[in-house]
Amino acid sequence: MKKTLLLLHLLLWLALHCAAQKHDNIWIQGGQGGSTPLQAKFGLNIMNFSSGTLKLESENKRNLGFEETVASICDKTGKLALYCNGLMIGNGTFDTIVDSRLTSPFWGTPCVVTQGTIILPFPEKDSLYLVMYEEHIFSQDPQIISGITVTLHYCVVDMAQNKGKGAVLQKGTVIEKPKFPSWGKIAAIKHHNGRDWWIYLMNAWGNEFFRYELTKNGLKYKDSQVFGTVEKDGVGTAEFSPDGTKYARYSSVGNTLGQYLSIYDFDRCTGKFSNQRSLKLERAGSGVAFSSNSRYLYVGIGDEIRQYDTWENNLQKAEKIVAEYDGFETCGGGVGAGYFNGQLAPDGKIYFCTQACSDILHVIEKPNLGDTLCEVKSHSIVTPTWYFASMPKFPNFRMGKVANPCMTAVEETEELFNVSIYPNPVDDILTIQVGKGTFTVNITDMQGSTIHKEQSEGTMIVNTSNWLSGVYQIFIKNKNTGTEITKKVVVMRY
Repeated sequence: MKKTLLLLHLLLWLALHCAAQKHDNIWIQGGQGGSTPLQAKFGLNIMNFSSGTLKLESENKRNLGFEETVASICDKTGKLALYCNGLMIGNGTFDTIVDSRLTSPFWGTPCVVTQGTIILPFPEKDSLYLVMYEEHIFSQDPQIISGITVTLHYCVVDMAQNKGKGAVLQKGTVIEKPKFPSWGKIAAIKHHNGRDWWIYLMNAWGNEFFRYELTKNGLKYKDSQVFGTVEKDGVGTAEFSPDGTKYARYSSVGNTLGQYLSIYDFDRCTGKFSNQRSLKLERAGSGVAFSSNSRYLYVGIGDEIRQYDTWENNLQKAEKIVAEYDGFETCGGGVGAGYFNGQLAPDGKIYFCTQACSDILHVIEKPNLGDTLCEVKSHSIVTPTWYFASMPKFPNFRMGKVANPCMTAVEETEELFNVSIYPNPVDDILTIQVGKGTFTVNITDMQGSTIHKEQSEGTMIVNTSNWLSGVYQIFIKNKNTGTEITKKVVVMRY
């Protein structure tokens, strides 16, 4: 059954990749160049996946320097459209777009915040792009533990202007919520209609998810969800799994306060999070990256890459060390080449950058396989120029509509039920929590035969230990209102 599910995930990924737009075909890396011989080694690395495999190129123009803050996007045909370092925006010909200076952070140029900017295409408007970014300044507010306050901004770029060189139509609009957004970790996922976007950011040192919606009419704040334990904020990244069912967030707060990994279940119909699983790690790092089958999560934590099987609800049991730093040095020697930030590529592999100056990349050849079968090849790729800790983060541009259309007014229905189902996948004990009122649960197999039926209030515990591995449908009905929602759960024998 496990092999069947893996094959289905792989076929879905390939189908989506072959049929969909190619906004992540070209990645930009770099470092801040200059006139000295050492500075001249930095430039723009271009990771081009247009042919289906990685081709490395370089660009001598160094008008935009990069560190951790980096984003790029292609048009729907796979041609580079624009890129951003959190300060300025460049176009596909590697020229700075006129009047594109975004912010003036206290450390100068460039920005040093992982996932501090994101670029998304406007739905149904091929030439328009949203650039969301953070500005960071010193703060005297005692609530800000790091001494730095973060504000969230966005601008709109039209690449059809100026004979294809692009123009900033709307610049520097401040997003009021949250008051104190987290340090980077801006993540996006396709709305369940497969067209619009949801963008998420947490408040710093909190447990509230803020959701923004991007449609063809523009960006707007939608709502927030308070859920789970308080998340400490620090250097790190966050992303959704390619199938849209999970969300992972990593924060390296410091040697004293620790490093934290959390994985949540996510529902694309409601846009809500559930089933938080958290783990404190002993090493500092940055990157999270899901495999294309959405089962395995990889985390770069400096001296190691760790793999987590998200089908296992206990993260400690799910953890495997799949790569360890071997002492290799980069940038002419003296600089360690550890594991920092990772990203799943169109070729199905995951690429990791290092945490500082570097001219190498690490690659996970087969991330859909467990343990060391995933084949991590450390420092196996040499880049044309030096870069500094830069690796763009992309959402899944190939994600389509939810397979089974969401029910009418499903978000309102979900709020009424306040449903939480976990763990999913499940081995022996399934918990179903519903907020208020009496509800009935009818669980069927995919042939429609009833496996379990029960009425309860609040929480229901279902023993699944005798069920066959497979997918089951859960029909939950509110007895007071008659409204009903449908969920799916995977039973997996470990």
